[in-house]
Amino acid sequence: MENAFAGCSKLQIAAVDAPNLKFVRNLRGMFKGATSLNSGLGHWDVSSATNMSDMFANTASFNGDVSEWNVGLVRDFSGMFRQATAFDQDLGNWDITNATKMDDMFEGVTLSTEHYDALLIGWAGLDAPPEGITFHGGSSTYCAGDDARKTLQLRHRWRITDGNRSTACILGIEGSLLSQVMLYPNPTQGIVHLQGWEEGKVRTVVIFDLSGRIVIKMDPSNQLNLEHLLEGTYILRLEGDQELKTFKLIRN
Repeated sequence: MENAFAGCSKLQIAAVDAPNLKFVRNLRGMFKGATSLNSGLGHWDVSSATNMSDMFANTASFNGDVSEWNVGLVRDFSGMFRQATAFDQDLGNWDITNATKMDDMFEGVTLSTEHYDALLIGWAGLDAPPEGITFHGGSSTYCAGDDARKTLQLRHRWRITDGNRSTACILGIEGSLLSQVMLYPNPTQGIVHLQGWEEGKVRTVVIFDLSGRIVIKMDPSNQLNLEHLLEGTYILRLEGDQELKTFKLIRN
């Protein structure tokens, strides 16, 4: 079925039954460039497939729910949803244990943070996630999936490209216990003071760059030495046991 409907820009699948794919191994490029496709394919049995590379590449309208597909035998997912810009589904239940190629899988795609978190958590939670994978998550951002992403990177040697940590996750939810804490001077040349800080209210101080990458993580105190920070704009987050408080920090 390689490239079976590639370039069929007006393709829609209205049939409620499913094709017999029992002996089909290669689905590479099956719908590549089928820009109008947005049919429900979740009932298809693709459990024999080993190659799904470029299967939905450039299907700009496709957002079909394929979350329950059995992809346990698939080795090649490379470019599967490349530039499928409407796609946003939760694939956290997929068994990608046998994957060897996942490069450019979601290149040009932005999954919701909720769905991307579910993907990272589900895949990292497999009994034996694949090792040494190069994975492209498009511009998708993560929040709750942070630890799972680190597990894939550090324990299973994944090389992950994505939209980094969600800004909304960095900002978090502020509460009353930290509402009186103030930061000064800001802008700073390196030394900042926390006014209203009390021991026990703040557990950790975390500083992010604007891409969401953690650049500093330190214990709290009345005076913070940030002289080793490069000039620029950062987000400083105070973390208590049950709440957060964030500041925009300028280092000059």
